[in-house]
Amino acid sequence: KVTLVYNGANAFQFDFLSQYPQIKSVVWCPPAGQTGFTALGEVLTGKVNPSGKTSDTFVKDLTKTPVYNNTSSTGYEYKNMDDRKASYVGFTGKTTTVTPTFINYVEGIYVGYRFYETAADEGLIDYDSTVQYPFGYGMSYTSFQQKMGTVSHKNGKVSFSVTVTNTVPRPARTLSRP
Repeated sequence: KVTLVYNGANAFQFDFLSQYPQIKSVVWCPPAGQTGFTALGEVLTGKVNPSGKTSDTFVKDLTKTPVYNNTSSTGYEYKNMDDRKASYVGFTGKTTTVTPTFINYVEGIYVGYRFYETAADEGLIDYDSTVQYPFGYGMSYTSFQQKMGTVSHKNGKVSFSVTVTNTVPRPARTLSRP
């Protein structure tokens, strides 16, 4: 069995996973700092139960995302930045000169999971064929039962309680989502 560890800060396209049946799990380990990889080792060996959830939406095809329409392979080039061009020597030994670029963000609040959930509700996309790992997705070595408690509305505020029960005799934590 293989666990793929993705050590990156951004959502990534994992459409290739189906081509490798030996990959049984993926752990997203964003930049981990001084002790993060020690903790990762404890998660992978089962010493510690993973409790993190995805903080972004992972889609099956990044070229079909709204932000992809607002970029090019190099971003949009500034037209007044000739004096800001930079050159570097790549790993092949070739010198490359680049002009600063930017991404024209126009999505407003409909970025990430907000776009996918809204677009699916409005019938613009098929959520299941678009999203591979949704916002808040995560697995554990144990399982939990959640039971909704009381809900109250007072002075424009909504309050509720949830009872979360670890159903396996193993120490664990989880996050609750309404």
